[in-house]
Amino acid sequence: MDRKAFPIRLPDDAKVDTGYLVVLEDRAKPNGKTIRLPVAIVRSSSPTPAPDPVVYAAGGPGASSLSAAAYGGAYRFTDTRDMIVFEQRGTAHAHPYLACPEVAPARLSETIDPTPGRRREVAAARACRDRLLRGGIDPAAYTTAASAADLEDLRRVLGFRRWNLYGESYGTRLMLAVLRDYPEGVRSVVLDSALPPDEPYEAGAAANLVRSLEAVLRDCEAQAPCRAAYPDLRRRFTEAVVAAETNPMRVRARPSDGNGMKGTEVEMTLRPHDLVNLLSLRSTWDVPNAPHRMDLVARRDVEALRPIVEGGLQPSGYAWGMRYSIWCGEELNVPRRSRGSGLLAALQRSLPMVVDPAVRAAWAVPGVRRKGVASQIPVLFINGEYDPYTPASWAERAARTLPNSQRLTIPGASHVPTQVWDQPCAMVVAADFVGDPSKPVSTPCLRALRPPSFKLSP
Repeated sequence: MDRKAFPIRLPDDAKVDTGYLVVLEDRAKPNGKTIRLPVAIVRSSSPTPAPDPVVYAAGGPGASSLSAAAYGGAYRFTDTRDMIVFEQRGTAHAHPYLACPEVAPARLSETIDPTPGRRREVAAARACRDRLLRGGIDPAAYTTAASAADLEDLRRVLGFRRWNLYGESYGTRLMLAVLRDYPEGVRSVVLDSALPPDEPYEAGAAANLVRSLEAVLRDCEAQAPCRAAYPDLRRRFTEAVVAAETNPMRVRARPSDGNGMKGTEVEMTLRPHDLVNLLSLRSTWDVPNAPHRMDLVARRDVEALRPIVEGGLQPSGYAWGMRYSIWCGEELNVPRRSRGSGLLAALQRSLPMVVDPAVRAAWAVPGVRRKGVASQIPVLFINGEYDPYTPASWAERAARTLPNSQRLTIPGASHVPTQVWDQPCAMVVAADFVGDPSKPVSTPCLRALRPPSFKLSP
């Protein structure tokens, strides 16, 4: 198709073919509505590319994959084979796009003031669902299994006998569904920051955060400059976070609209999980700043924390309708244990649920039975050492039913380490694995990785 009609701009010199996959919204209704999903094929730089491409899907759920096509050469897979970028149903450049524009500001208001904000989110979810239904869009059709079937249709349409799957974060759950449901078309699988279908994200959220915090504190204590700059940081930070449950920190901040414009100043109440979120542990680039920010929290330095708070006060770019359909239908409501005292208990009580039960009721999609995946096909799990969301322990458990799998943890990295372009080790290993998935992965680049050099107080 004409590049000018494609949803994203591609570099003029990029070797990328574009088009749309047209599929049924609900495959149980052969004469029903169809949807259109953009697809970009980033052509290999090799004059003789391998016959089996890599197909990529982003995370979220609700994030767009398509921007990867604009810098496809950064993915080492394209040295030897084509890479197909697939836009999942319901996301930003698909038709329809389950945007739910009411939800992002409601979620932002929930960050500022939880109780009325939660009511606004419930009302926003209900309003979006009603509008989608009036427009002939069925939210119940936007599931992981449906997206897996979309990928299988794409493979058949493009005529590939087999291909290699590459997913990040929620995209790994999608790729595991493809491996489970359509194994005959799969040669190998790369799972960056795996979210296995049978792992209850909700139940482990607080424990995963604590594990990430402990890793940062451990490495700070092991470095003499960091230890000297932030003496007794573990105790001071932990006490400050736990105390925020009964004596929260308050800060005045101006939310952003996401386009660089600031709104009206509001007073925020920072509860335990809000203080931990200020550390931005999901970003590999922000991990070096974490001890400094922990120290600011421990000292209750509101003025120094204000710009960090404001940096997080902007609407997310998720396709909230698609995100709700996945989380409401597929994420288990597992009660968190929140008795006792200490950091873990405080976070268990403070963390908002992935999907509030009232939002789940408002979105009203059927629940899906989730199950693990067993396969003999080669799989590579890649995790970041500091990842607060998808720990390496999940990959370890998933690997028990994937006997030809290998696991790799990237030192110094956090969530989705294959996307850290200035530290390409994870991507290099992933590309080598796809080159020959029958061999043990070669990891010489890991020897050059070190714990981060933490930012010190001025």
